[in-house]
Amino acid sequence: MTSPEDDDQRSPGWIRPGEHLCLTFDDDEEREPVLAAFVSDGLARGDQVIYHTDMTHPAVLIGLLRGWGVDPDPFLARGQLRIDGAEETYFSGGCFDPDLAVESLAKAAAGALRQGYRALRVTGEMSCALRSGPERLAEYESRIKPILDTGTAMAVCQYDRRLFAPEQLPRLRGIHDREVSMGLRFDGGLLKIRPMVNPHGLRVEGEVDAATLPVFTTALQEAARRMSGDIHVDVGKLAFVDLAGLRAIIDLAAGLEAPRSLRLSPESSHVHQLIKMIGWDTTPGLRLSGDDLT
Repeated sequence: MTSPEDDDQRSPGWIRPGEHLCLTFDDDEEREPVLAAFVSDGLARGDQVIYHTDMTHPAVLIGLLRGWGVDPDPFLARGQLRIDGAEETYFSGGCFDPDLAVESLAKAAAGALRQGYRALRVTGEMSCALRSGPERLAEYESRIKPILDTGTAMAVCQYDRRLFAPEQLPRLRGIHDREVSMGLRFDGGLLKIRPMVNPHGLRVEGEVDAATLPVFTTALQEAARRMSGDIHVDVGKLAFVDLAGLRAIIDLAAGLEAPRSLRLSPESSHVHQLIKMIGWDTTPGLRLSGDDLT
């Protein structure tokens, strides 16, 4: 059996009370798996979760939550989940206000504990601060450390690399404990790998051969390490996979600790027949499409 700590470390949104993480991304495919885990894990573990929106409309975020497998309605109704506009929390007089932002986080963290939550999880779209300049944002990021150090709160600050100038990000990254990302995305000439949110796993397109095998194997291993529960591998658009590629799948499935499994779907009839012909379909931890998963 795995411990909750082990599950934490496999999750892309893994974070402990007191941590201050930086999420940088180029698009929603890179951002959503991290936030999905951060929000859903927090709600499941009894944390209060506050999401400060800026570029994302609250109604869009509600839709994303449902797509991540989270029904937000009961959590919103009892206040365990809050979706606030960034300007409501971070701004005064039309400008990003570090004093107000720090005060708001301190009050929210104390309030979460008073209400019986384990801790406060807060994530915000830091694009809001660009309207007032990065210096004020850096001041805020530096000043929230004492609040987080109490262990009552944890934060993931979202930085869209398309909006922030490249020279701004190194300093802002350095204020955080570490940078968090899925680290599972690959876009090569012959192979594309994308993380999936619901279900958690990978979508693989193209060809897995001697040239792309190292990247493919690493992505499988990282998915198993970062994600809790079963690993879903969508190979519906995989045009070719050699025996070494199949071996990588089988080896990973065999190494998963029960009750976890690798669920391969929707594999082509050729791949399905080849796995069965070799006898790999009996591999512990492997589930093929059409298998009885109940």
